[in-house]
Amino acid sequence: MHMENANSIQQNPTKKRFIIVICLFIGIFIAYLDIVNVSVLAANDPFLLEMGIKDTPVRIGMMMSVFLAAYGISNVVLSPIGDYLGPRKSMMLCIVLWTISLFIGGIATSFMLIIVSRIILGIGEGFYYPLQSVFIKNWFPKQERGRANAAWVVGQSVAPAIAMPFFAWLIGTHGWRMNFHVCLVLGLIPLYLLWRHVADTPRQAKGINAAELAHIEAGQEQAPASAEEKIPVAVRFKAFAGNYRYWLLVFWYLCLQCMYWGLITWLPSYLKTARGFS
Repeated sequence: MHMENANSIQQNPTKKRFIIVICLFIGIFIAYLDIVNVSVLAANDPFLLEMGIKDTPVRIGMMMSVFLAAYGISNVVLSPIGDYLGPRKSMMLCIVLWTISLFIGGIATSFMLIIVSRIILGIGEGFYYPLQSVFIKNWFPKQERGRANAAWVVGQSVAPAIAMPFFAWLIGTHGWRMNFHVCLVLGLIPLYLLWRHVADTPRQAKGINAAELAHIEAGQEQAPASAEEKIPVAVRFKAFAGNYRYWLLVFWYLCLQCMYWGLITWLPSYLKTARGFS
């Protein structure tokens, strides 16, 4: 009887790793809602008048630029924190920063408070993004990582497509502050998912059986390193900094983001001012 149970476990592995991907998709989807919301505000006259930035495109552009600067810096500088806290705790910390940012934005009475809100959001979201890949590395064998990454990364494209019309309706119907309040509440969803359904590694997770664990670990280069075995940050940096393929990818992403961020930050303003949209 004991052998039959063991064989049954091997024949029917659990699917915990796919739950992890769903959680990552929801997290990045909501993160990109928070990114896009200000682009709609940039075309909203009541918001612009209250912040004193109506007809001042440079100051309006600052709302986008300070976020991007904070995002880019934290993406590189703060990522190693994930190696010490672990990706799960680090991502929860990021979401706490989002929450603080959105709360400040929702109560802001001056343009400078909006800028502070955007900087905090940039720090939290820039730090958050690379941690998603850590989960894929820890939870998926090599042959499944391409599809796993595709599954969660699509959230950053779906979110702006939904966010633009949704926030335009929300702000037009309930006012610009509701924009921040809704994003704040939505941000609690990935916080709950990380706390309740996610673990840093398969061996730390509940609800995973031996068959799935064996499948994951058999397809990895090596088992996820323990805290004592972690490679120093400087050593890991040298491993890619001298690789020309890495810098080609950096250049490719730079070109891509110029187009992508232009579309999701300035499109509402362009449609209103140049094309006469309401």
